Formats: sequence, structure tokens, C-alpha cells
Amino acid sequence: MTALYEFTHDTRYLDACLAHAKGIASRIEEGIGHLTESVSYGFPYRAGFMTDIAIIGLKRLVDVSGDERWKDLAIRMLRDQYDHLMAPEGLLWYKELPENHHLMTGLFALEPAAYVYQWTGDKRFLDAGIRYLSIAGPISLGDLQPGVFFHDAGGALVEEARWFRRDAHSMQWFRYMLPFCKLLDELGLLKEFEGAHAGKSFDDE
Repeated sequence: MTALYEFTHDTRYLDACLAHAKGIASRIEEGIGHLTESVSYGFPYRAGFMTDIAIIGLKRLVDVSGDERWKDLAIRMLRDQYDHLMAPEGLLWYKELPENHHLMTGLFALEPAAYVYQWTGDKRFLDAGIRYLSIAGPISLGDLQPGVFFHDAGGALVEEARWFRRDAHSMQWFRYMLPFCKLLDELGLLKEFEGAHAGKSFDDE
């Protein structure tokens, strides 16, 4: 809805975003002090990936509205997640429930870590994001081979390498990685995740 508001400037979309954000805030403030998911089991529990999605939405709302209170709410939510769902291995638990109490190895955690680190400068968010990005890299040329595509460029068949195949499932992970990769680039740390293919073409092999 934030994107629809950006594209159209129709305040109905902004109003809907604000209603959702206020709902999250009231759930926390009028509930037990943190964001919970209670639909599946009938009682409240923390669900890390759902918190991440909510924080991403709040960040976009800050961008389009300029209202800093949503930034403060997002920071509070991620700090709660790190305080209560961080495993000894330095990765986050998927959910607080025993049957779903496994490490979250998807890359949802990267995007909120990037935003909250930029807002606060708290290094634990940067460190956690680096641990998560390490799961996905460094990327080698061999790893890229499944992501090699061929396309017709003016009658010539051209090779094109990507980190991920061009399908919805793969690209969703890159979408969560991108803000954190941009942050690492700004900090001069992204080169640590470059594999053997960096700066090379397939013709060099």
C-alpha cells in the first residue's frame, strides 16, 4: 500500500497504511508489550519472521509519511526480537513455540537489520546481518552455473550470470538481501562476500 500511495498520491492508501501501523502499535501497547502471533494456536507467542515483515512495512511508511514514530516502533520491535529470539549460534529462532523452535535460516532478517542499524548504529544488528549473509555466500563461479541464462542480443546468443534464477521464489531472497548489501557496500565490507567470479567474465575461465 505504501507503493500504491507513492505511485498515485491517493491518500486512501496512506490512510490504510496508517491504520495498519496503528493496529500493530495498539496490539503491542495494549497487549503484553511485544508483537505476538496468536492466530494459529490461540495464545500469544513471538514469530520472528512476522516481526521482520512488519518492520519492513513500517520502514516504508516512515519513508512516505515522514512520521518518525513508526521508526521508533520498528526499532523497539527488532530489539525485542533480538533480546528474546536470538539463539546461541547468533541466528534467530523462527518462532517461540517448541514445535517451531528452529533456526530461521531464510534471509528475511537481513532487511530489517539493515534499516535498524542505519537508524541506531547498534552494531549487533550489523553483526547479525553479516552472519545471515554468510549463509548465502561467498558466491563462487560454480555456484553461479545454475543461474546462467542465454538470451538473444541482436542475433547473438549471450551468456548472462545472476546470483539467483529469475523466478519468484529465488528473487524474493535477493529482495531481502539488497538493502543489507547496499549497507555493506557503504561500509566498505561487501568485498568480503565476493567469490572467485568477482570482476570476471565466463570468457576468462
